[in-house]
Amino acid sequence: MRRARLLGAALAVLVTGLPAAGSELDATLLRANTLARKGRCDEALALLAAGAASARASLLRGECHVEGKRWAEAVAALDEAQRLDPQLAEVQLPLAIARYHVGDLEGSRRALAAAPPAAQQR
Repeated sequence: MRRARLLGAALAVLVTGLPAAGSELDATLLRANTLARKGRCDEALALLAAGAASARASLLRGECHVEGKRWAEAVAALDEAQRLDPQLAEVQLPLAIARYHVGDLEGSRRALAAAPPAAQQR
C-alpha cells in the first residue's frame, strides 16, 4: 500500500510538473494538487489556505476557483501567481477564462495572447 502511494505521488509530480516533495511547501502542493485533480477542490483550497505564498499554490487556488466558477477569486489568485512568477505560463489560460467571466474582455484577450501556443488550441 505504501509503495502504491509513493508511486501515485511520483506520477503526480511527473504529470503536473510540480517539484518533488522536498519541503513542507512542496508536499502540501503535491497533496493539494492530487485533491484538485480528483475533483476535491474545496479540500485542496483548505489545505493551501494555511500555506506560504508561492506561484504554484496561487495557480492551483486559481484553477480551483475557476472550477468552482468563483471568477473574482480566481482572478485574484491567478494575478498573485503571475506576480510571484511572471514566467509561469500555465497561469494565462485560466486567467483568460476568469477575466472573461468577470467582464474584463481586454484582460482576457491579453492573457490569452500571452498563453503558450499549445494552450491557445485547447
